Amino acid sequence: MQKQLVDRGVASDSSYPAQRVCLAKTSDSSRNIRYKLFDNAIFNTQIRGVTSMYRTNSDATWGQTNLLGFETGLANYSVSPDTFASGAIADSVTSKGGIIFGGNDQTSLLAFINSGAAGSYGTVAEPYADTNRFPSPQVYFYQSRGFSLAESYYQSIYTPF
Repeated sequence: MQKQLVDRGVASDSSYPAQRVCLAKTSDSSRNIRYKLFDNAIFNTQIRGVTSMYRTNSDATWGQTNLLGFETGLANYSVSPDTFASGAIADSVTSKGGIIFGGNDQTSLLAFINSGAAGSYGTVAEPYADTNRFPSPQVYFYQSRGFSLAESYYQSIYTPF
């Protein structure tokens, strides 16, 4: 699995990706905190000439394919296999998304990785609903400018502690 993860990241290197990015406003009002930032990220990528980022009001990704990114705010859901393109970044605002070993009553970031994403983000302790502690939708703007996955995350998380 680790080799596949690295291969997906390498396949997207220097590619200036243009696949679709889905920013999902969900029904979970406790975790649905980033939707107010969606329009700025969409605007910034459109200035670059990238028009593949869109927002939706949905609790599901099932059946979508070739996504370069996905941001949601749900604690529990499933992601269909092969949802993501090489280099994709995807995450959810949850308290325990980063717990990959042991019990977890929320969807783990591994759900994104297992569905083809090259990177994801999750916390292991309660960060509270704070947009500064989770990746901003601007992560996709940085990615569209050619920054690596790690560089894009670094620039989009304002309080990573």
